[in-house]
Amino acid sequence: MKKLFVATSSNYKLAILKMVYKSIETISHHSDEHINEQGDPKDESLRIAKDKVLSIDISKIKNDIVIGIDQVPYFNNTFIRKPLTKVKQIEQLTQFSAETVDFYTAVYIKDFSNQLTASHVDTTQVTFRKNSKHSIEKYVEMEDALDCAGGFKIESLGSLVISKVASTDPFALQGVPLLWIVNQLSQFKINPLNSLAEES
Repeated sequence: MKKLFVATSSNYKLAILKMVYKSIETISHHSDEHINEQGDPKDESLRIAKDKVLSIDISKIKNDIVIGIDQVPYFNNTFIRKPLTKVKQIEQLTQFSAETVDFYTAVYIKDFSNQLTASHVDTTQVTFRKNSKHSIEKYVEMEDALDCAGGFKIESLGSLVISKVASTDPFALQGVPLLWIVNQLSQFKINPLNSLAEES
């Protein structure tokens, strides 16, 4: 029986995938996730997602399937990082006020039993409200989003600072294009309705 892995250390991404694939496991990767600042954001997100899969220790898998995921936010010709501090979070949200930020979320899947691969990049556009300094500071007090690129959480209180999200996948902004993954794994003979993610 094939096993399903995701090359990530993120419990959050794992939790989203486990909503559908109960038996999915994490596997360590050795990608440094370095972004080429001169590169195209869509290409960079996919390159890093692919590198996560190709950098795993293949001795730890057999004829299994591995998923790599990466998200790259981009605004005003600049790659956006996680704020990590409240000061930086306020700076980012102030910069985004009344503006639109692009989030590129890439997936690379490899079936090691037959070497089949598939890839996809979701583009999500997030338009922010015209937020005052006071409202931004209040939001930062309420929302711990220091480890979220852009400094907000769509799944929590993000609606307080954003006005519109345009995407083909409601989960993509959370870092996992789940709709595409489910459709693609069906092509790889992984039944999304089977809670053990066994082959159909």
